Amino acid sequence: MAAFLQAARAEGICVEYSEAFYKTNPHKKVQRVAEVIRRSTARVIVAFISAEDFPALLSELEGKALAPLQWIGSEAWVTGRKMLRFPQLAGAIGFSISHSVIPGLRDFLLDLGPEQVSRSPVLTEFWESAFGCSLGGGQSAAGRKPCDGKQNLRDLQNPYTDTSQLRISNMVYKAVYAIAHAMHSIICTDEPNTPPHCNTSIRVEPQQGRSGSGCRLKGTPRPASFSQPGDFVIGGIFSIHSYTTTTERNYTSRPEAPYCTGSLDFRQVRFARTMVFAIKEINNSSELLPGVTLGYQIHDSCKSVLVAVGLAFQLANGIEPIFFPNQSCSKSATVHAVVGTSSSTTSIAMSRILGPFGIPMVSFSCPVLQFMF
Repeated sequence: MAAFLQAARAEGICVEYSEAFYKTNPHKKVQRVAEVIRRSTARVIVAFISAEDFPALLSELEGKALAPLQWIGSEAWVTGRKMLRFPQLAGAIGFSISHSVIPGLRDFLLDLGPEQVSRSPVLTEFWESAFGCSLGGGQSAAGRKPCDGKQNLRDLQNPYTDTSQLRISNMVYKAVYAIAHAMHSIICTDEPNTPPHCNTSIRVEPQQGRSGSGCRLKGTPRPASFSQPGDFVIGGIFSIHSYTTTTERNYTSRPEAPYCTGSLDFRQVRFARTMVFAIKEINNSSELLPGVTLGYQIHDSCKSVLVAVGLAFQLANGIEPIFFPNQSCSKSATVHAVVGTSSSTTSIAMSRILGPFGIPMVSFSCPVLQFMF
């Protein structure tokens, strides 16, 4: 937003107001933003906002006497189908990431069964939410009946199964390949008329400080939503859940870490599974990183900058129980690069943590992939 305001003013464009809010803000704040729009003389509104936050404002604007407005949207909402239900957005224009086709991805996404799903808490929650049944064998606390084994993802139409407009998914796919090609250029040799050869003994380690200094992550490490070991491990951060819940601070006991709550974002589950698909595809390649196994650690940021920053420390410093500031870290990072996230605010915050360790992060939220240090 700051960059946009600077560019607009340099072009002599009058910016009457700039407001920020989240759907989790008190209702009075959303009401105030709606009132600013109603009273304003501006007739063009540029909305840098997520598809999850925007409806809170649009619902507040419904029924109000508004002059015709021209909305200009960002990728985050202008291609969102659920925005079609708001008539005030008629005629909106915006910028979007071009869609693409990823051969084999749809079959990979739909090739899930109860046995495979039950091994992952995230996939179990996804399965039960998608089909409205319980995999636990009995009636769930939500009143869902047991799944009868006849559930098939190919029978569903939801944001996870919809592969007709692969925009962000394609950016995730390309982000993984960008990291893989960078690693290939470091550890592999490509000689004419000979197959590529990779030396897995070459260690691509982030910058580390003094050995044995005792730099550790405070609190209990967050478990990965999806993980697989490998010669080199790539981290992934996705907003699979919508909210975080924390206990009330009473300053008499150590507060519990925020935990994910709210409904599952099926699109974000698709993004995470697209990363797994890309890594699996690379591991089966005889040309890109042959003989090298890529692993992954994919985490849920719960759309929280606080959680994402904690994950950045965790991915940079290994899974350790305590972190002492101003001391160099003692262990190698658990990851060599990170893919994520779909939020620019979160990406910037994470890159400032990962950068000093020399761990690149590839942001997939822009039409052009960005390596952030």
